[in-house]
Amino acid sequence: MALRGRPQVRAIFGRSGDPMGSPLRGYRFFFTPYWRNNTLIELCVVVLSYGKAELLRACLEALRHQTVQASEVIVVVCGASDATRAMLDSFVSRFRLRVIWQIGSSPGAARNRAVEATAAHYCLFLDDDVIADSRLVAEHLRVQRQGPGVAGLGQLIARLPPSADGFARYVAQEWDHHTRLQEGAQAPSCADCSSANLSVPRLALLKAGGFVDSSGAELGYRLERQGLSFVHIPEAIGHRDYRKGFREVATDAERAGAASVELYAHQPHMLPYLQLGAFYDMSRKAILLRRLLLTLGVPDRDTWQRLTRSPVILMYHAFGKPGEPSSRYAIPGRRFARQMAWLKWRGYHVLGLEEFLRDRCEYRLPLARSVILTFDDGYADNRAVAYPILRRYGFPATIFLVSGGVGDVNRWDSDGELAGRPLLSWSDVRALLHGGVRFGAHTQSHVALTAVSPDRMKDEVEGSRAELERALGVPIFTFAYPHGELDAAVQAAVEDAGFLGACSCHTGVNDPIVPSHALRRVEVRGAGSFIRFALALWLGIPGQSQFYRRNGGQAQAGPRVRGALDKEATDGNQP
Repeated sequence: MALRGRPQVRAIFGRSGDPMGSPLRGYRFFFTPYWRNNTLIELCVVVLSYGKAELLRACLEALRHQTVQASEVIVVVCGASDATRAMLDSFVSRFRLRVIWQIGSSPGAARNRAVEATAAHYCLFLDDDVIADSRLVAEHLRVQRQGPGVAGLGQLIARLPPSADGFARYVAQEWDHHTRLQEGAQAPSCADCSSANLSVPRLALLKAGGFVDSSGAELGYRLERQGLSFVHIPEAIGHRDYRKGFREVATDAERAGAASVELYAHQPHMLPYLQLGAFYDMSRKAILLRRLLLTLGVPDRDTWQRLTRSPVILMYHAFGKPGEPSSRYAIPGRRFARQMAWLKWRGYHVLGLEEFLRDRCEYRLPLARSVILTFDDGYADNRAVAYPILRRYGFPATIFLVSGGVGDVNRWDSDGELAGRPLLSWSDVRALLHGGVRFGAHTQSHVALTAVSPDRMKDEVEGSRAELERALGVPIFTFAYPHGELDAAVQAAVEDAGFLGACSCHTGVNDPIVPSHALRRVEVRGAGSFIRFALALWLGIPGQSQFYRRNGGQAQAGPRVRGALDKEATDGNQP
């Protein structure tokens, strides 16, 4: 197209009182040919900059080499230097470039200023340390055009300089929060929202209230309330120039921790989406790092303890009577008594499963060092051996019953160690219910729900609940998956059946981010050592210490501890 007319001057008003010079430096002038003035701006890239000229230049250079050019790029500068100004003055772009000076503004306020300044249909947000691959803009545009109502989550990959120390390399590896999305483990949600590589329809963002200075998950939650869905865009790759050392990482952690705690205090419903709710969803080394850094952002000791010691759900099956050998699924009564004595002696808070689920529904953090006791299948020895021990300590427990097997024997485990083992009768169940034990459903026949038809699955789930409620006259709120097997369809069926929560056999602690219908449990094996039990309580896994491994798995509690536990377990009447 031939040039028509002279370029005209554009002025963008930034924040007044620029400390770098006179108030006039709050203006940024642009020469834009007038024939572009009325062109539809489909997508505006908003780059947040803290005034590091080298990073910003690399970011803009990457945008200049996109396969599809953005209609407009707005750089919002929160902290400037003379080098930044000189670089922007000399930068030659292939796109419409505007700069808004927001010296001293918060990141949220700065981004909102850019959203107000553009008329684009879509906004794509990048940080100045993100180097875009050549297809980043094109991929975001493709997804937005396929909308409507999409929040596009680009792929972020940390790029470390050769001089990065071991600490920076480790943190950058753990920071890659898009790895799970890349692997397709589950669909993206508001918890995955990050303003470092994000595209949204401009009007939807304005209706949601724009950015605030808290977590990306909070923005994602508000976008979700506006009806937006989240789409991961694996080809919209941004390489994050990660040059932070320990001090900068610690500062970021302090800021993020304080913001998350404050957000939880004012909006408890955000807990499952915050990093606070995913404290243990990382490697063991990262957990220890989070323990260190979280202390900087949490205002009180009680909250810190609740966040760092999430509840552990223990899973038992059968209990051996005197003289019966231990096995994986049958724990001797004396050993179980010693374990319960340990819970009391060490000050653990033993909660009922239903109490824990109600806390979750009301977004309350359970007490630190909380433990929940669950027994699968409903064997007769649960009453004869385990119940007297529970009653002595006043501990609640939940027994998951196979409704079609009550009063019979284990017929589903034809060649296993529990085959033919007697199950509780209805009179046993009612007596335990009267004594404070709670019951959950475990299907009608203990079938693996992932191996049957959808109709059979529905009958097993809903039928077991109906049979238990009819026989006991009380509502049944909880469920356990037979063999621990579940997938998305099975989990949805259990949730649709009206259960408050459900237990899997996946190992780990139960951070708020863990779904209530896929709760994690730690299996307590009858032949396991006491050290193994103590580690399971501490780590949420049936872990092994270095001492345990060096001794071939034969480590036990020391004489002083063992003697105290034996005394505690044998005081009074024991079975």
